[in-house]
Order: sequence, then C-alpha cells, then structure tokens
Amino acid sequence: MSLQFSPLSSQGEASVSEDFCTWTTSDGVTLSMRHWSPVESPRAIIIAIHGLCGAASDFEPLGEYFQQRGICTYSFDLRSQAFDPDEKNRGHLRDFRLLVRDVSEFIALIANSQPAVPRVLLGESMGGMLSILATTHTPALPVDLLILNAPVVALHLKTSAWQNALLDILQRLAPRLRITPAAFTPKNAPPIRLTRDDAYEEFLQAAPQQIRSFTLGFLSNLKTMMETANRSAGLICHPCLILYAEHDIFVPPAAVEDFDRRIPHPDHSLNYYPGNYHLLLHDLDYEKVLSDVDMWLESHLVGLSAAR
Repeated sequence: MSLQFSPLSSQGEASVSEDFCTWTTSDGVTLSMRHWSPVESPRAIIIAIHGLCGAASDFEPLGEYFQQRGICTYSFDLRSQAFDPDEKNRGHLRDFRLLVRDVSEFIALIANSQPAVPRVLLGESMGGMLSILATTHTPALPVDLLILNAPVVALHLKTSAWQNALLDILQRLAPRLRITPAAFTPKNAPPIRLTRDDAYEEFLQAAPQQIRSFTLGFLSNLKTMMETANRSAGLICHPCLILYAEHDIFVPPAAVEDFDRRIPHPDHSLNYYPGNYHLLLHDLDYEKVLSDVDMWLESHLVGLSAAR
C-alpha cells in the first residue's frame, strides 16, 4: 500500500493542480484520488467514499466547504466503477470484500499520514454500505466519527425468493454477463431523478462516471453487500450521523429509520430532509445539509481534539 502525492491529470500527465493524486492497494491496483486541503495544517480529516456510478469528484461541494473551515477531505475512485484502471472490471465485481478492504486500507494510509487529527468517515449511497462494513468488520480501524449520507441499507425495489435464487444461479454460471439498469425499470415508469437540480441531473446523463451496464457478478455482490450492511447496524460503535431524503428513489425512508433504531451506540443522530432526493450534496438544499454536518462535526471535534 502506498500514497503517491504526485499531481496527475485524468490522462496521467503532469498537472498544476495538486488535488489529483493516486494510491496503490495491497494487491497492486493504482486508484485515483482527490483531496481538498486547507492552507494550514488540518484540524480534522474527512475520508469520503462515493456511491454507485460515482467518483471522488462528487465530493467537491463538501471538500471545498470544509477546506474553508480547516478540515481536509480525501476521497478515491472505487475499483469496479467507471475509473477502475482495468476497463473490463468497470461494472464488474467478483467479491465485495475487495471494496471493503480498499476502503479500510485507504483509511489506514490517510490516518498514518496525519496521525494527530480526528478522522471522520463519510459514506454516500453505496459508499455508505462500505463505510458500515469497514467500521464494523475491520478491527481497530482508525476512525473517530461516522457519517452515512443516504446509505443504501434497503431498496424500494423488492425481489422475490425465486428471483434471488435465479440471480444466484446465473451469476455462478456467467458472472461477467452484463445487463443494463433499464432491465429493472418497469414499463412506463417515470424518469429516475437523483436531485431537483435540473442542471446537475442533466450533467449526470453524460457524466464520465456513469456505467451503462453491470455484470451479474456485480449485482449479486451489491445485493449481498446491502444485506450485510443492514444486518451490521447492531455492530456500529462510533458516534454516527445519518442523513436521508424524503424522495430517495432507491432507499425507503422507513428502512433508514429502522436501521438507526438498531444502532447500539448512544450517540447517533438522524437528519431528515423533506422534498430532497438521493444526492443530498447536489440537491437544492445542499447548503443546509453541509451546515448540519458542520454543526454535528463541531460538536464532536472539540472533545476529540482535547483528547489528543
């Protein structure tokens, strides 16, 4: 595992911007990353994990916001997603534990590079699943606070027992067989909206992080990852803030509330955003979301900083 803070552009050429970097996993995969660093030494670090069809750049609003408040944000592009260096693995995953391991290793590397400041893990959407699994299944992970932004702990879309059994059989026979998300969309269903921001919604349609098809292996692992994360609520042992939206196209609000009720740690908070959609950091109320996260962090960083 290694961090390489040499600036890179998206094409791998020298760049004047030092927020584009790379890091290498323990199995030798080099993944791109971004960081938003304050001018002075940071008083805390946020490690942000993106979601399905996402990218490290998704956290630009959050990174820039906290950069002005003396907090550094780090994020990296997950393997299996659109910036996986191996093109044939984009939209494919043979074992979700690889993603959990990558997240855990990235956290450890960042923590070792700045051991004296509090560390906050923030997971968005699928990244929320990974953050839950990393903090509940990795011994002594160097994380102080946990934030789950629209975590996918259940889906509106329900599958029957025979559908689950069929997926299991097919992914064993043909794990790299690809299907498009449209295969799961009912006929005449309204367009999927991830935000009320029309400009950002339009950007997403052609965004470079979009994946047009997924393998059966990926979908099977995604399902297992979601179910395992849901069952892991009772293992959360960090102060935790959960953000969720009224009109989340993927996650039923009731499922998030049920997940929160099962967290045993006494310090856990649930913030509900009426009228908002899945991508809270890119919806019309994003400034309120960032302000709420800021207030929650400040209320916890005082004690953590004093303890160090």
